[in-house]
This record gives sequence, structure tokens and C-alpha cells, in this order.
Amino acid sequence: MTKRMTCPSVTGDPKHEPQIIGFIEANGRVANIPTPIPLTDAMRAAAGPQPERMFRLAGPCRESRCVQWRDAACSLIGRMQETVDRLQLAPDTLASLPRCAIRGTCRWWAQAGPEACRACAHVIYNPGTTAGSATGGVG
Repeated sequence: MTKRMTCPSVTGDPKHEPQIIGFIEANGRVANIPTPIPLTDAMRAAAGPQPERMFRLAGPCRESRCVQWRDAACSLIGRMQETVDRLQLAPDTLASLPRCAIRGTCRWWAQAGPEACRACAHVIYNPGTTAGSATGGVG
């Protein structure tokens, strides 16, 4: 049986089965939480029309049904790593891995390992005017 992979960057649209895996801090970085929390209709209503501006959301990886899917892999993490490196947002190495609620099933971790974690805290979906953060998402 194949393990179901998790996309670490989805919108709050119920079709993406979003779960909160972090909170967007005032500085535009993501503060991870240890256990995913399902984004309920009540939470979605309280957060407004774009809960992804407040929360980092994850959901099932849609693979070939996603606009980010290229050459049998998610193309988003590579672009986000390049952006984070270009903007010098993350250290060259991680002394220790940040806690992560989805690492065991994370698509980005499966593709890039610990290097994905360097960029991950800077990836937010539809960041608006948040300075210094990379943008990402799913189709």
C-alpha cells in the first residue's frame, strides 16, 4: 500500500481538505504546530475568505491533478528554495529540524529532505503585502 503524501501548502478551500499545521506570524514566517488541526467551517468563517493568510494549511497531495506537478514531482519546493536562497531568508544549514506536524507524509520532505525545511518556514500561500516571504500554493 502506498503512503498518502501531504501537500504542505494548500488554500482554505474545503475541497483541499485543509488542516492547520502552522500560524503566520507578524514577520511573515510560519510557526509550526506539533499536531494538525482540521480547518472547520466555523474556523473558516472566523478567519475570513482567505484563512491561508492566517494559517499554514496542508492537505492531500493531488500529484498530477495539481498545477505545481512537473516531471512526477512537486515543482513548488524547488522554486521556493531558490527564492529563499536568493533573498537570504534562511541559514545555509539547520542546526536542528523544526518541529513539523506532517514530516512523515510531507511531499516536500520526501523530495528534498532536510533542505526542504530551510525554505518551508518562509512559504505562505497568497501572502499579500507580507515582505520577505516566498509565495506558494496549489492549483
